[in-house]
Amino acid sequence: MPYLAHRDPENERTCRLAAEDEQAAEDEQWPEDGTEHASGWRLWCPAATDRRNDMQPIPERTREAIDEYVQYGACGDFLKAVLENNLTWAVFNADAENLAALEAIVRYCWNDIPGPCWGSPERVDEWKRECARIRAELDAKLAEEAS
Repeated sequence: MPYLAHRDPENERTCRLAAEDEQAAEDEQWPEDGTEHASGWRLWCPAATDRRNDMQPIPERTREAIDEYVQYGACGDFLKAVLENNLTWAVFNADAENLAALEAIVRYCWNDIPGPCWGSPERVDEWKRECARIRAELDAKLAEEAS
């Protein structure tokens, strides 16, 4: 969907307003993508300018490892560094494929996993303890039912 975008010089941000529909955006006489309209607004098309289109996809094994961490609380050094927000350690522990996909991995964490399970070493440790506690409770319940 095209957006009407305006650069706000006061706070150095680009504000976006979605066009009501594509036809409404096309009906206006817009110059080339990215150039100013007489009103001060410009046409902005995410597909043409959004940097996420250039990102490497998350390796499937990494996405599965993140999902397993959320469920079970276990992860390796690279993923632990990402989850703890430790960029230096993440970069030094990443293989080439994960290093190329680091931005997409962080975006996945930001958008798709629970906030309490990542973001700092304390949150990661608490999440691991909570997963271990739940696992121990389930194991005890299963053992009780089996006997």
